[in-house]
Amino acid sequence: MPIIKNSGSLYLPDGDIVLFSLPKDDVITAFKVDRVLLRRASPVFEAMFALPPSENNESYDDTPLVKLQDESDHLTMFLNALYDSRCIPWQKNGLRTVREVDGTLILAVKYQVDHLHQRIVSLLERDWPSILADWDINEAELNIRGWPAVLTLTPEPCEVISLARKCGITSILPAAFYHSARIQASSDRRLLSPEEMKNCRSADFSLLSAEDFRRLVIGRNKIMHIFRRYLTEAHSYALDTHKLFDSSRDKCRSDLDGFKDRVELRVFRYINDPLTMMRKEVCMRDESPIQSCYSCKDRFIRSLESRRNAFWEELPSLFLLDSEQ
Repeated sequence: MPIIKNSGSLYLPDGDIVLFSLPKDDVITAFKVDRVLLRRASPVFEAMFALPPSENNESYDDTPLVKLQDESDHLTMFLNALYDSRCIPWQKNGLRTVREVDGTLILAVKYQVDHLHQRIVSLLERDWPSILADWDINEAELNIRGWPAVLTLTPEPCEVISLARKCGITSILPAAFYHSARIQASSDRRLLSPEEMKNCRSADFSLLSAEDFRRLVIGRNKIMHIFRRYLTEAHSYALDTHKLFDSSRDKCRSDLDGFKDRVELRVFRYINDPLTMMRKEVCMRDESPIQSCYSCKDRFIRSLESRRNAFWEELPSLFLLDSEQ
């Protein structure tokens, strides 16, 4: 039979309602809190407390008792956030953000606590944006940390996908799936030692449902296909500036062919990150190793920039998420 343990900081002497958690390791945690706080924050609690008393009502420590179907860890996070919203992390791209907000968010959804829900969703959308410019800012800020910190201090994307599924936050899924696609299946955290994780991007793919893992595999393959198409289109667009029989056209074609092949090889074999690769070429426009004439080089880079924006907009469809956006 489970034993009852009072929560330390959340068992208030002047509280007027006791909440029981689900048993964990045969221990039920009791929280003694203020009924008015719960009623003001949550229409679900307001309706619950509006019910007339009956002979079946239970009490604990001479205080009305409500037995909830929630984990003690989740209730601890949730109640702490209700009493002091500063408990919600604020750091951008925090390594532990998901683990620090999951309980609060899950119960904020369940009990319809809108202000907590909106604050946490805004935090997650800041880390996993739906706008390409915001993604680029995040990537730049992470890269400032340097290697290997950019690998070991990057938020874990499969945790994000799992939480988004539990709480219906579809806006952060495309960015989280794309980041997951940059990580090879062989870099599953369950297969790596702590030392190995310092030298590569890694993720815990076991956190994904079977359907989401299927989406990830399909999306990763589509990324390779669409990036190859974008390079070919940029190549053709660049050469269109030449007249058909211009003597320099063949040289530009040869130079662009070689550059296209090198970029493709780097993305597919080493980086698997076309967004980063295309951004580097756009940002290094004047230092690009393309040896073709200025017109071809400029048209090639401008075409990549345009297609990079299109690529970002296609992420939901690449990962079969378009019906959820």
